[in-house]
Amino acid sequence: MNQNVKVICFGLTLLGIAAIYFGTVQFNKSQEAKKWPQAKGVVVFSRVNSHYSTGQHATLMFSPDVRYQYSVNGQVYYSKSISFGDYSSSIYSQIKNVVDKYYVNEDISVYYDPANPAQAVLEPGKIGGIFIIFAVGALFLVVGLMGLLGSFRQTN
Repeated sequence: MNQNVKVICFGLTLLGIAAIYFGTVQFNKSQEAKKWPQAKGVVVFSRVNSHYSTGQHATLMFSPDVRYQYSVNGQVYYSKSISFGDYSSSIYSQIKNVVDKYYVNEDISVYYDPANPAQAVLEPGKIGGIFIIFAVGALFLVVGLMGLLGSFRQTN
């Protein structure tokens, strides 16, 4: 097997491991956020954003843009994280349903990290697009390992 292919397979394996690790960290943090303290907040902005995906076949994508204000110990914070692993979709109604839960000037509960109150979410425990990170990571890992195993079999 060509040395370049081995390098690519090794790189895919490392990317797969990194993606799975990152996804695991994000998943654990989303579960940990369920135990975070809550602060009262207010929605200051809420809409569906649109953009085109990159690549050969650009697709119109939608993402939620919900911004909110909250305070912890007298310090005011602003955030736009709904959950960990926020995502976009090509299905407008899917994102609209998320945005419709948060009206401007609506009082909300904000879950904030007690060690870093600037980090907050509205929906703790939800994983948003984290599953995509796992899926891509697993795909890269499997393809990379198969390529590496195939290269070792050819050399023996």
